[in-house]
Amino acid sequence: MTILIDKLKNHLNSFGLLLLLLPIFFISGPFLPDLTISAMAIFGLYYFLKNKICVINKNFFVFFLFFYFYLIFISIISPISPKPFESSLFFIRYLFFFITATIILFKYQSHDFNYMGIFFLIILSVLFFDSLLQFITNKNILGYEKFHPIRVSSFFGDELILGAFISKFIPILLSVLVLSNIKKKLLLILISLILAFIIVLLSAERTALFIFCLFLFLLSFKPIITIRFKLILLSFILILFTALIFSKNTLKDRIIYLSFSQITHGSSVNIFSPQHTSHYKTGYSIFLDNKIFGAGPKSFRYLCSDPKYNFDENACSTHPHNYAIQLLSETGLIGFIIFLFFYFWLIYIFISKKDVSLSIISAGLLSMFFPLIPSNNFFNNWNIGLISFNLAFMLYIHMLHSNKNADL
Repeated sequence: MTILIDKLKNHLNSFGLLLLLLPIFFISGPFLPDLTISAMAIFGLYYFLKNKICVINKNFFVFFLFFYFYLIFISIISPISPKPFESSLFFIRYLFFFITATIILFKYQSHDFNYMGIFFLIILSVLFFDSLLQFITNKNILGYEKFHPIRVSSFFGDELILGAFISKFIPILLSVLVLSNIKKKLLLILISLILAFIIVLLSAERTALFIFCLFLFLLSFKPIITIRFKLILLSFILILFTALIFSKNTLKDRIIYLSFSQITHGSSVNIFSPQHTSHYKTGYSIFLDNKIFGAGPKSFRYLCSDPKYNFDENACSTHPHNYAIQLLSETGLIGFIIFLFFYFWLIYIFISKKDVSLSIISAGLLSMFFPLIPSNNFFNNWNIGLISFNLAFMLYIHMLHSNKNADL
């Protein structure tokens, strides 16, 4: 594999730069990251067809192909019209994106990860200072005003996804720092976690905050940072939360009071909020009518307006805001079982593997896919693209620290 990678070195330089710039592309919006992933996927497909070599975990490769063809199948039999091929047909690009990303990362040396780590740290730092500026002055450095009276969005503008980005970007940043030979990397990891936590808190995205806290909780079981650093991080978070609780500010109102009022709104206890509860009831009803194969990718947005599933004014949305409910309603029991199999594989990797970078990235993916919290649209290009960015690193690290016989 090393010889083949050397032959492709000149062709990979441009893709290596694109991989480095991918976090900035995600900040810019959905177009550039989708274009980059698609371009890298075309190269990955070309490499695979020409060399007949799978540079990622072979069992994962087969597993992903099975899921892809299953999505095609349920799109064909979907009851909605037009058939939902837009989500299923091009889903294969993520598999070949993994191949290109793995080839690039195998070409990297420690000093390359140094540059990547420093660059990613700069991105995090700029987002931190820009978010802080927008929180204090209501404008960021580009003059973007706060789109929401409480929630900070920084460069994302009217897209309130700053916290979602940070919660999915931080596992990659920490993994790259571990793979590098930067001096005082443990201190940089601690600083990165503190900056990321503050950004997520300022974004007032409750799901992103939960994902980040779950990520920290999982990391606490691994010897990633020293006990002294863990105590510093825990103390900082507790102090920040205590200050939030006992101060009079809008962040506290949204994160604590609004959450409590939404759960207890009405005559019964809601699942997160009345809106979420309605989405889940609708999604579950769609699942009951399409138990085995589901109604097809992105079908929720079409079926939720059907009087059969439309329970109230909150029933309809583009997706049911929960991965488990979405996969049950749109891909059926088979799709949900595939998801569970993948999730348990992540748990196995996190528990059994000793490599620090692999522990970090698998903990991040476990947090992102945690099925008992609200979530973004599983088939949204920006969302699944950012998750695939994490998965690409995990597949590389997994291949780097294990033999080619898969554990899947």
